[in-house]
Amino acid sequence: MEEKEVCSWYIVYTPYSLTKVKNLLDIAKIKYYCPIRTVVRKWKGVSTKSIQIPIVPSCLFICIQFSDIIIVQMMKEISFLVNKEGKRIQYSKDQMSEIKRLSEEGKEVDLLLNMLHFKE
Repeated sequence: MEEKEVCSWYIVYTPYSLTKVKNLLDIAKIKYYCPIRTVVRKWKGVSTKSIQIPIVPSCLFICIQFSDIIIVQMMKEISFLVNKEGKRIQYSKDQMSEIKRLSEEGKEVDLLLNMLHFKE
């Protein structure tokens, strides 16, 4: 049996609807993660509603094998975020586990955003 290439986590930006992009990624069988938080919004009048919004607006994390980078690059709806050197921003499995843990535990958004700084 052929051994599968290990996937790496990257952060991508999209100006399109996250729902549309998630559907495209599902079709392409690309694993993704979008950290969300619940906020209370006040609408006209006095009504309030709890809604879920992405912690990092217009961004998703995707887990892809190196050989699949070209597939993502061909999607007009998605752009890889790059660092100052022009390299794709990549996160280790441990970093992603920590991002997921902080997000799911509802930790301070600032703490999570500090972790997402684009460091090598």
